[in-house]
Amino acid sequence: MYSARSPKERLPGLGSILATLFSRPEMPPRRSDISQPEAFSPELHSLIERTLRFSSGNQALEDTTLRSAVAAVGLEALPLPRVLQYAQRKLDELAALPIGWDGEDAPPSTPAACKRMMRLLRAVTDDVSVYPTLVTDYEGGVSAEWRAGKQKAAIEIDADGEAYLYVTDRRGDQVLAEKLPMGQEAYVQIRSLKYELAEMSSRVERVNPAWRSLFE
Repeated sequence: MYSARSPKERLPGLGSILATLFSRPEMPPRRSDISQPEAFSPELHSLIERTLRFSSGNQALEDTTLRSAVAAVGLEALPLPRVLQYAQRKLDELAALPIGWDGEDAPPSTPAACKRMMRLLRAVTDDVSVYPTLVTDYEGGVSAEWRAGKQKAAIEIDADGEAYLYVTDRRGDQVLAEKLPMGQEAYVQIRSLKYELAEMSSRVERVNPAWRSLFE
């Protein structure tokens, strides 16, 4: 559980990030000096992106200062990891479905559902994560699901943005099956899902290194 400290104190590495970006005692940098991402090392890019991705998984951890810093140095233009690029394309497709796309009266996935799904995917995936299968729930929501043998993980988000997690381990034993809180309490559930996804992704990569071809 997070403490009552401020987001700046809670986020890993945030103080060092901001100090690195803006601490130049000899003379403040001109706007033109800091506008290009290549002015900073790949390691700094990675650290900022990881911190931003961590905070993006939970609304209570949104940090305006960090986002302003990222925008100031142009790092918002950094490419998303492949799993998030894939997810964004699929979510855009689900949001663009016409009303009645199922032959009856099903709506497209709502902006609230797609936005929260992307926030959670940022929090629980990384550069080597297996891609999720993303589908609408016929009522304006959206679901993401991962399967590998008996192991399963799923995020279900309704049209209003309420999220539910379902996770089993590699033996098929249930790890999570509950509604995800909107506040700081979500940290434990997100950490658990992230751990299980990392374990699943590592195993899939070993067994089938060409798994990405299944999503093309």
